[in-house]
Amino acid sequence: MEYASWSVLVGAVVLVGLAGALAGCAHLIPVRASVNEARHLGEPAEPPPAAATPPDAPTALPFPVWGLHFDEELVVELLGHPSWRMLEIVRLEIGGQEVWFTLDSHRCGRQWVGVPAGNEAYAAGFPAPIYPSDLEIERNAGDGALGYRAAWTLRTGERVEIEADTPLPLKPIPLRNGNAMNHSQETALALIDLELRRPSRVEARLDGSPWRVSSLSRGILVQTAAGVMAGDRTFRAGDDGGVVAEDPDGAALAYERRPDEGGFSLVAGLPLGSESWRFVERAGGQHLAEVTVDGPDGELMRMRFNPPLADLRSPPAAATTSRVVVSIRGLPGYMAGELELLPGETAGSGILHLRPSTPRWARQRPVRSLLRWREDGGVSVETQVDPTDPWSFGDVPCPDP
Repeated sequence: MEYASWSVLVGAVVLVGLAGALAGCAHLIPVRASVNEARHLGEPAEPPPAAATPPDAPTALPFPVWGLHFDEELVVELLGHPSWRMLEIVRLEIGGQEVWFTLDSHRCGRQWVGVPAGNEAYAAGFPAPIYPSDLEIERNAGDGALGYRAAWTLRTGERVEIEADTPLPLKPIPLRNGNAMNHSQETALALIDLELRRPSRVEARLDGSPWRVSSLSRGILVQTAAGVMAGDRTFRAGDDGGVVAEDPDGAALAYERRPDEGGFSLVAGLPLGSESWRFVERAGGQHLAEVTVDGPDGELMRMRFNPPLADLRSPPAAATTSRVVVSIRGLPGYMAGELELLPGETAGSGILHLRPSTPRWARQRPVRSLLRWREDGGVSVETQVDPTDPWSFGDVPCPDP
């Protein structure tokens, strides 16, 4: 994922010159993270009373979350290609080692993660399907410049070759709350912190022939992307008060219960960090107050709720609403909205709506979860992202995932 226009990064002179061209694309330009979280959340409120629940009932988690810090990313926008729009080469630094993968974005917004053998676990948390990649990469940093030479085969069979040279150092970005454009709009509520950037000189070839690239969307970024993603999981009781989440393919993720003052957290280790769901014990129940996603170097995302959610060990008895705020990399105000929890249309079910109110691009990706409390004691949670205005670069159909 990458935000839409490098023009906001290259200075006031260019901005003036491009003002007319950008007039129809103003909704794509990054903004300051200006939500006042304390004002939006309001005074701490009490959670709703909890219904009677069996002592061993598992706590359901309302939706899958994700987060990833890109230590470096080369972004290249292709011009005039019938299918592909944006190609990104991502570099992660993990324990002194480099991990690489690509993000290939179709004009319709659907993305694929191209992962070289051995790196699958590090890209598995990204909200897009994975395919095996033959990526070849050479990176040279020195003498005030950063050079990339890369080649890989797209899932459609086309061979991509890219050469890029970028002056160093990278420069801070004043407008950091970035727009994911239409990338993964059907599978992710994506929030982006744009930290550093520098435009690059880029040459691209497809199947050996030169291909034009955008003069605005090409260069190196350092950024963090995080949010909520679509997915289905079933929660079951785990050891010592923890829970286990199983996906449809049978993969399981165990959440350990860690008591703290006033409640507890459910914590799961991930290949690149951890996620932690903190609950407060009040009003006779266990109520979700916040969720954090951490990377190897610290916090990537924190989402807070006021009041804490209704106890999800049993179906909701009545409609409740909580205010929501999200910070990225410890920086507040990247998203605000509300979360509504409703009784479902059938007995033993509930419906959860996460509705962002700001920024605009988050508002266009509301999240809906259907929760079902099963007779076998498990709780199934089916989460989908429902873009309110899905769009494409040109009238092109999306290929199958």
